[in-house]
Amino acid sequence: MWTPEGRARIDLSLNSIDELYSPYDHAVCHPNRNLDPSLVDYLVACAKELDPHEFEVWLHMGSAPDDDLRAAGRQSLRHYFSYRLELEQRSRRRRVLRAVATFGAGASLLVSITAFGSPVTLFSSVTTQGLTVAAWLLLWDSLAVWLLERSVAGRAARVLLRLREARVRFLDDEPEG
Repeated sequence: MWTPEGRARIDLSLNSIDELYSPYDHAVCHPNRNLDPSLVDYLVACAKELDPHEFEVWLHMGSAPDDDLRAAGRQSLRHYFSYRLELEQRSRRRRVLRAVATFGAGASLLVSITAFGSPVTLFSSVTTQGLTVAAWLLLWDSLAVWLLERSVAGRAARVLLRLREARVRFLDDEPEG
């Protein structure tokens, strides 16, 4: 479905605003409650499918919630996806740092092997060949992580950012006519 403004709609049908939240968080009364995992999976799948179109999240409620509950629902969605985006970015930074360290280790190992010159004995020859293979594996591993970070992880972060920034509307927000 599309909005009059030309944005795609992700429709959620809920009996109450509490259905947004994880069953383990129902007793908690703070703005950073966890969303229901199946709801998050659905929203992420929809956002991926709708890429690159802009979208809005529409909540269809059994009864119209008051303004405070509407604000809490909007804030919860925004906070949750901000939190998930922050976790994704932290994880991405760790993987990139690991790739840089792996690249440094592989390059250092390769330079030191080359600096020692040709091996003299059979043992030193086998050891040098083994270390050379290990150095190249470290270099290729860091390259693979770097390429994955630019594509897969970047796409995941974009989806979370789009969900965080999505406009959240309620069915009765829709103008009549």
